[in-house]
Formats: sequence, structure tokens, C-alpha cells
Amino acid sequence: MRLLPLIIIPLLAGCATQPVPANRAIPVSPERLLSYQEIPSEPFQYLVINRDKGLTGISCDAAIYIDDQLSVRLNPEESAIFKLPLGNYTLSVDAGECGKDRLQASILSSSAARFRIAFDSKAQASILPTEAGLNRLCSIGMCGQPPGTPVPWWLY
Repeated sequence: MRLLPLIIIPLLAGCATQPVPANRAIPVSPERLLSYQEIPSEPFQYLVINRDKGLTGISCDAAIYIDDQLSVRLNPEESAIFKLPLGNYTLSVDAGECGKDRLQASILSSSAARFRIAFDSKAQASILPTEAGLNRLCSIGMCGQPPGTPVPWWLY
């Protein structure tokens, strides 16, 4: 019985986070959404960012930036929705001691673009397209592209 914690703790430490299904994500309260909340006069697209669930990275704050402007801080299992005019954007996450990540996104259509904030087994933060989006990217030969490669979000 005394050995049980010695077995469980390493197992938990090695787990990466898991995506949260869209219908189970907790919406961020409106006062925490800091940008892109007004409906633009020009064509726009909804940008949805969900933070994964899990113990890895739970102590790290996940600050989300759109074009280097702080837009929201997400807790595990939370979701934020933004209204972006069509165009090119830099999306980034700064999770303090858990690292930073950024990518370029081309918002090309008026259907929702979905991303997730994930933490790997070493508690390093990443911003990634959702799994459905990754499958679409692979279908046109774009999976495995280096970070920063513009992605046509009309695929979503």
C-alpha cells in the first residue's frame, strides 16, 4: 500500500492533456474576453479556442494572444469565441514556465476556425488546430508542415 503513490505519481506525470469535446467545454465569462467581441462590419469568421483537460500544465496560466494582443486567459476545459474579420492572424499562447507557441492562421471563409491549447507530457504548451482540422490538413498533404506555415482555414 505504501508503494501505491510511487506507482501512480509517475503515471500521472507522464500524461499529456486531452481535447475537450466542443459540447463539454466551459464558456469563458464575457468579462474575461478582451478583444474581437464586436461583430465586424466586414465579412468575418468565428475563432474558437478550447483549452484541453488533464493534470499536465494545470498550474500554468494560458494567455491567448491574437496578433500580439492579449485576448483571454484560459483555464483547463474552458472555451473562448472571437469574431475575426477575414485575413491573416498570428495566434499564440504564453503559458509562462510551461512555454510559448505561435502559429500563423489565414482566416479565409465565414465558417468557424477551431484550435486547442494542449500541454505535452513535459508540460510544454502548444496551440494546435483541432483534430478534425488536422485530418482535413492531412487529406490535402499539409500535415507535418513546420510551425508557422500558413494554413488555409477554409478547410474547417
